[in-house]
Amino acid sequence: MTDLGTLGGHAVGDMPDSFGADINNKGQVTGASVTASGFMHAFRWDPATGMQDLGTPGENSIGRGINENGQVTGSRGDGGAFLWDPATGLQDLGTLGGSQASGHRINAKGQVTGTSQIAPGSFQTHAFLWDAVGGMQDLGTLGGTNSIGLGINSRGQVTGMDDSEGVPPRTFLWDPVIGMRDLGNLGGSNISSFGNDINDSGQVTGASTIDVGLRAFLWDPATGMQDLNRMIPPGSGWILGQGLAINDTGQITGSGSFGGVERGFLLTPVAVTEVPEPGTLTLIGIGVVGFGLLRRRASSGRETWLLLGISLPICRLPGDGLLAAVIVRQRRGTRGTRGAAMSDNAFTESTALAPRANAAEKWIALRAATWIIAGSPSSWSRHRARRDRRQS
Repeated sequence: MTDLGTLGGHAVGDMPDSFGADINNKGQVTGASVTASGFMHAFRWDPATGMQDLGTPGENSIGRGINENGQVTGSRGDGGAFLWDPATGLQDLGTLGGSQASGHRINAKGQVTGTSQIAPGSFQTHAFLWDAVGGMQDLGTLGGTNSIGLGINSRGQVTGMDDSEGVPPRTFLWDPVIGMRDLGNLGGSNISSFGNDINDSGQVTGASTIDVGLRAFLWDPATGMQDLNRMIPPGSGWILGQGLAINDTGQITGSGSFGGVERGFLLTPVAVTEVPEPGTLTLIGIGVVGFGLLRRRASSGRETWLLLGISLPICRLPGDGLLAAVIVRQRRGTRGTRGAAMSDNAFTESTALAPRANAAEKWIALRAATWIIAGSPSSWSRHRARRDRRQS
């Protein structure tokens, strides 16, 4: 646990002395802290040098996003969006025509997304994409009045929310080639949704309302929008309310409740085989699967080994299917066979990896892996009993 400290001041009432809003892979953090003069200023905190005031003009400012180069974006108290660079300092990003703008996230290329007023005195705000070459680009809306950019990946794709008057908020995905599209919601005609973050595979996480409140979602280019609560083991005690960030391996962090208590969560994708006919793979949610090892010496003196392992992390990527690995090794006397199954092309790839394994052995590999993962000792016991009868 690390205390980030403050910029020299202390807040009054319920306001925090400081808070972190974003973190990069180097452990650098941005957010805001109270200064000695009593204002909130954007900061960049570094594990080696501590907290640095970004020197934003005006009385208040907030750092909202930080990239791998230590660049920070955010908003100033006077209504402007900024980019702070360790070498060049503070830069005003301008607006889409009005006087107010706010930067929310920044990618490794220094591209920023956020929202801006589109005209002086207007109540309309649009999501934007800013870069050093083209300046601030209006991303438009889904046909309504307002939108806001909340997440950006290294490909310049942006996700966020269309918050137009007269319709529920909707999650959007903006792409430099195809523009803005509606990602929908978790079902229903009067249900709102919003995208908080997007990874380099184009997967989006956020939240959508249903009858009983907010539910976290994962939107994938191949499968669409799915309720994350349907991707975790039933009876886990968790209700996942909102996905806040997603990384390039498909891990999602966010907020929810566990046993009625509000908690943060980290969701790690795990693949399990649904066997045998389709040979497909499905996501099952939170957890880590290790390996099972069974050794048995038959009365005839022959030795049988069965080794199963699941490789992690596993996630769905566009064009690659669900990435997984199941490895089975069997040995009876001097005859050895080996079968493996990987991704959606399970049997093709397993043949390449283990040409001596036949179709029946591959089927056994998938079925055995399912028993182990599902934790069904009765099924596994029945399998062993049948095998023992055959051997006897």
